[in-house]
Amino acid sequence: MHSQPFQSPQLLTLVPAAQSKESLGGMKEEHMEQIADFIDRALMDPENESNLESIKKEVNAFMQAFPLYG
Repeated sequence: MHSQPFQSPQLLTLVPAAQSKESLGGMKEEHMEQIADFIDRALMDPENESNLESIKKEVNAFMQAFPLYG
């Protein structure tokens, strides 16, 4: 039986958002380390639902400083 690959919509949208935001003057190089930390922590323990929920909350809080529109 094959398990499904780990997927996180928050992480999957964070990287392209970071790339476009950087070119628009939002996210900078210093923010990339935090993004890498989110990804690393999620991938190191993908079965731990409470860890993923915690990361999700952190990503959502982090992204508040970088609204997609406006």
